[in-house]
Amino acid sequence: MIRVVIDTNVIISAFINPAGAPGRIKELMYSGTIIPVITPNIFSEINRVLNYTKFNFAAAEKWEILKFLSGHVEVYNGIKFTINNVPKDDLKFVYATKQFDADCLVTGNIKHFTAVSNVIKVITPAEFIKHYEATAT
Repeated sequence: MIRVVIDTNVIISAFINPAGAPGRIKELMYSGTIIPVITPNIFSEINRVLNYTKFNFAAAEKWEILKFLSGHVEVYNGIKFTINNVPKDDLKFVYATKQFDADCLVTGNIKHFTAVSNVIKVITPAEFIKHYEATAT
């Protein structure tokens, strides 16, 4: 199984466009093909963003993803390392990817993580799906 850290923007995009690559990632999570690595801080951010009024998500949609993700929360022990040029709000994704030895971080904001490309694998949802489909067959 593949363990991945999934940025909040990918989770939100899966609801907005279920036919796109983020939607496919959501399907892979629900099927158990990939295991999302979620820390309490990541879970809190997803919960907060799902409640933004601009998205107007139905309560059932929010409940579905939060219930599913809550089963995958892993406790982050706070080990940190020096990282420069990554937005402070995005550090939690880098730390989780490294600490839990996830295969990669999947994000739509690659530019936020260029400084850590030598520390963790960072790929877009489309790249992840392309890689997954190439190795699954």
